[in-house]
Amino acid sequence: MSQSVSIQVGDSCVEAPYSGNPVLIPGTIEVENFNIGGPNISFYDNDVVNQGSAYRLTDQVDIENCSDENGGYNIGYTVVGEWMKYMINVEESGDYIISGRVASDNSGGAFRVEFNGENKTGTLSVPYTGGWQQWSNISTGNVFLESGIYTVRVHIESGGFNLNKI
Repeated sequence: MSQSVSIQVGDSCVEAPYSGNPVLIPGTIEVENFNIGGPNISFYDNDVVNQGSAYRLTDQVDIENCSDENGGYNIGYTVVGEWMKYMINVEESGDYIISGRVASDNSGGAFRVEFNGENKTGTLSVPYTGGWQQWSNISTGNVFLESGIYTVRVHIESGGFNLNKI
């Protein structure tokens, strides 16, 4: 299992992929595996405690155990303004459908996915799915991506949902 660490260079922390390598696309971003680097570099969370009390316990992002297919972890306790960053490697230029695996006990949650600072998905609205661990997919239409390395940021526009993967 990877450890969450910050790489100190002088007075700054350096951001890097959690696994050591960018996520290959087409593929899946496990949202709990946001980049290393620390607060305001690889993530922003509105509080200083991991409210889900799981997985990356020294980071502030709220990670909890997930009951979705294949188990694992999800991001929960989402609040407007929070974000997590990921490094990806798009292997082939083309159109991609970007999906989020979400769960919510209410409606009104929303997020967007940015690629190198550009909002490519628009607002993805999270519907009521039947509960905090009742999972559903939401998707964009086609999004064109050139091959190459991207920094992806998942930005919470309106909280109150769980997110398992992109």
